[in-house]
Amino acid sequence: MNKLVQKVKFLNYECDVHIQEYTANKQTAIELVIADTAFNQGRGCEPGEPMCMATVCLPGYQFQEKETAIKNYSENQGILDSLIAAGIVENTGKIANSGFVEIPIVRFI
Repeated sequence: MNKLVQKVKFLNYECDVHIQEYTANKQTAIELVIADTAFNQGRGCEPGEPMCMATVCLPGYQFQEKETAIKNYSENQGILDSLIAAGIVENTGKIANSGFVEIPIVRFI
């Protein structure tokens, strides 16, 4: 599955949102790729170039329907706010602990 949902602005780039699935646990995965827009032209990137994986695979976590885990740390810091602002996900308030970080669990709108 690789379904294009819509666009989101992240790290000052317009990105296409691709919905996929982790094979390990069938958890929904969100990948951002550089969009082919006038805004992105001349910014040193190519349309279709991967920007980031917005999610993190948590094979042991029991997700409810339409839930996934957002990687909102390190190079992805701020991605949660961008996805919420774009109307793609909503924060459930649930947190999964993974080593040294807390990972927010979201629900697709």
